[in-house]
Amino acid sequence: MTLSQTTAVTRKGIVFFGIFLLLVTLSLIGYNLYKQYELAHRKPIEEKPEMRFGTLPKIKFPAQTVSSSNFTYSLDTTTGELPQVPKLLKVYFIPQTGISLMDADYAKQLAEKLGFPQGPQILATTEYKFTNDQDASLIINITTGNFHFQRQVIPTKDDPPQGSFPEKERLIGDFKQFLSSKDVLPPELQNGTGNVTYSGSGDEETAHLSLWPADIDKMTVITPQFTQGLVRATVTKHTLEANKYIDINFIFWPVDKASSSTYLLKLPAQAFSELKIGQGFVALEPDQPQVSISSVYLAYYQSESYSPYLQPVYVFDGPQFIALVPAIGASLTPTDATPK
Repeated sequence: MTLSQTTAVTRKGIVFFGIFLLLVTLSLIGYNLYKQYELAHRKPIEEKPEMRFGTLPKIKFPAQTVSSSNFTYSLDTTTGELPQVPKLLKVYFIPQTGISLMDADYAKQLAEKLGFPQGPQILATTEYKFTNDQDASLIINITTGNFHFQRQVIPTKDDPPQGSFPEKERLIGDFKQFLSSKDVLPPELQNGTGNVTYSGSGDEETAHLSLWPADIDKMTVITPQFTQGLVRATVTKHTLEANKYIDINFIFWPVDKASSSTYLLKLPAQAFSELKIGQGFVALEPDQPQVSISSVYLAYYQSESYSPYLQPVYVFDGPQFIALVPAIGASLTPTDATPK
């Protein structure tokens, strides 16, 4: 092949290669433009609730003497609007322990640890009563392990009341340590929060402690009393254990975080409307009929009575006012699945 022929072939190759690159470039540009158009006009994937637990039972709030419709409301949040919330939210299963042959032995061991060695007196199939020499009583539910006791301070010269209470953090830490020493402190309470209030004066002053479980999915777990947890105690200024904790109410419902299902949430506007027409639970009643709502948020709700599911509620919060409204929306056709 002559030099001129080689040059001609090379030129043709360069031309064909250039055309090829141009076609590839145009194809890529066209493909990207098509994808952008498709994404811009594609219908969003609709989130659908799983509803594996079927239709949920209604949240049972305590009986109340006041209706949420008795008040007029103004929305005074920082934005002046209701919050943005997700479309779906998880509901968790709460298992209930069944009665076993070991429950009676467990109850007796727990009673001895708490200072109530006498008994049991069987009050009901699931309730055992224990006492001590000071006629104080302890009642244990052998199905759930929940318990309540009351006792009086027995003054002794070796256990005079201290001058003042320690810091709140110390009181809460001591109470958790007390429960841990009795083998009744679950990790959820260990990692949760606490609160302390005071009543009385002088040596008769007492502190009232409350514990709440740790947040779930960054949402607090609240109770109908709101300012009190389901685990609470009355503490004196004495240091002797039998005189220090004179009243303990222990109610704990273990949430199975491995068993959950998503459900459709009500819109905040719907929950606000339900509050206005009397479908809300007033946890803290104000002195005035005009209520300013300063914040609205979601929380999980637990009551003293057992419920098989941990459900969310809307919390309407304002000065001297707290109200709760169930947050799960109208049910779609549920699946007939059981908790897993």
